[in-house]
Amino acid sequence: MNASFKNIFKASGAASLGQILNILNQLALVPLYIKVWGPPLYGEWLILSAAPSVIAMAGDFGFGTVAANEMNIAVARNDQNYALKVFQNNWLVISAFSILFLVVAGIGLAVLPVNTSLNLHLISDKDAKLIIGLFLFTILLSQQNVLLMAALRCDGNYVAGLLVGNIGRLVELILVAVLLFFYHAAPLTLVITLTITGILTTFTNWVLVRTRSPWIKHGTQHFSMEIIKVQTPMALSFLSFPITQAFSIQGTVILVGYLLNPAAVVVLTTTRTFMNVIKQVVAVVNSSIWPEMTTAYGQNDAAKFQNIFIRAVQAVMLIVLSFNLSIFLIGKPIYLFWTKHKLEFNNDFFYPFALVTSISALWSIFGMVQNATNNTKKFAIYNLCSLVILLLGITFTSKIFGLQGVLCTMFVSESFMLFFVMRTSLQILNVPSLAGFFKLRQRNVAVE
Repeated sequence: MNASFKNIFKASGAASLGQILNILNQLALVPLYIKVWGPPLYGEWLILSAAPSVIAMAGDFGFGTVAANEMNIAVARNDQNYALKVFQNNWLVISAFSILFLVVAGIGLAVLPVNTSLNLHLISDKDAKLIIGLFLFTILLSQQNVLLMAALRCDGNYVAGLLVGNIGRLVELILVAVLLFFYHAAPLTLVITLTITGILTTFTNWVLVRTRSPWIKHGTQHFSMEIIKVQTPMALSFLSFPITQAFSIQGTVILVGYLLNPAAVVVLTTTRTFMNVIKQVVAVVNSSIWPEMTTAYGQNDAAKFQNIFIRAVQAVMLIVLSFNLSIFLIGKPIYLFWTKHKLEFNNDFFYPFALVTSISALWSIFGMVQNATNNTKKFAIYNLCSLVILLLGITFTSKIFGLQGVLCTMFVSESFMLFFVMRTSLQILNVPSLAGFFKLRQRNVAVE
């Protein structure tokens, strides 16, 4: 058990560093882009980077996540042969999708006039096509990297993979900043830099896999349509999460903008961005415990699985309580400073929004029971139902109650997720009720 928590501690440190780098990337580079390029050119860069966003949203189509779990479970059961089969089959599926998208994108870029289609004026048509193509290649390369991370994770090298990714992001951040600040680099130069760093990161992870887990090899020797058939429903379940999340975020913005006004959208998006810090922190906890929970599940070690999860729930509850207390005490001045006092502050919207975000953080930690065991079919259905509740609720309440109606709808949607995700997770844990979970927690803590 101590070894598991040491691994979780190391993973949480690496995951935290990754989140910090993501925040730095947003805070440091965006003002630099605007200063060096100016809003018009930066706007065209954003348009071109958003063009392949559908592929990025789909990610690895869920197969990389399924592979990570299945390989982790197989190795925990000392079945390296099945883990290798899972790796090779998922590599073939992901590679086939990648080739298909590259071919379709290549034909589309060759035929369509990008500049006129996207209303670009400062970036030439040739450069625009190259930028989109390289962005797409980088996204598809990241899908291969997800599979390599699955290979590292199953053999106890998850933290090493996270560190490689963090180093890659740090190098990327420094190179982009230097090229912009000192050389006023053009968009094409930057996307070439991003592509090179992506290739180097993926290659480094491949070298790690080959040196630390030489039994994991790319190939077609273990191709099995049966494995693909079994894993496809699970992959589609995982794929539904980023898609429903995107529809939830963008759908809410579109509806509020259409039914209310742009000012309401600004208040909603800034408040949500401000409050999402709690979800980012909990995401670090989730990604840190995931491999160890899957390993315990693969070893049929129910006590270890429960203890890891209980400790994670305790940590998240402490984080949520601290977050809400901080919002109550200092949230308002920080928010006003962050928004330069240019937005009207609404107590009745701001403080309850912290509770709504906290509910989301709580159901996400309970969802880890399903994620870690590949039991995500019900989870995906709940996610879809909550999206329907959210969009329909906003449609019918926002016109009557304004942003308060949006807030109430979000509360209902998130509470729906918490209730059903928690119930399913307790079933997987073989715990009859929430009261039974707290008794289980007390018993496990007493044993320790």
